[in-house]
Amino acid sequence: MWSYETDRLTVRHLSGRFDRTTLAAEFTALLSPLVLRPLPMSLQLGSGPDAVISWIDARMTESDLCLVRTRVDGALIGALLSVQPDQDGPIHLGYLFGEAAWGRGYGSEMLRGLVAQSKGQHLRAGVARDNPASARVLEKAGFHLDQTDATAQTLTYRHPQ
Repeated sequence: MWSYETDRLTVRHLSGRFDRTTLAAEFTALLSPLVLRPLPMSLQLGSGPDAVISWIDARMTESDLCLVRTRVDGALIGALLSVQPDQDGPIHLGYLFGEAAWGRGYGSEMLRGLVAQSKGQHLRAGVARDNPASARVLEKAGFHLDQTDATAQTLTYRHPQ
């Protein structure tokens, strides 16, 4: 679905043929316990030798999976997930970045690029209450807290397009 570039990033929808072994190795480095900790149970990594491949396959089945890479060297630093549940509903976003990318502004840059590409589509993202860094990333990209959808564990943000 999404494919775009920002000053420092390329965001490409993962589709078609790709080298599963190489991608699994890249995601293995990305999906550390600290990265996975704030994510919902449905996004946790299973166990076993094929856990990362299974994680990638599950994300591709349930959503559009985009790879976030640096433009300088093409290193995989994150992933963007998006789901549009129905024609008129908002696009639900999720994202994660590897620990090495934290604190460098990549999340805000990726989301600002996404907003520019979305051309007025309604965007929505959920954030665990105990993940204030992710909430700040959304706010920097122009998203606003929507208290109507908040739960005990999750805050919801919407982009006012």
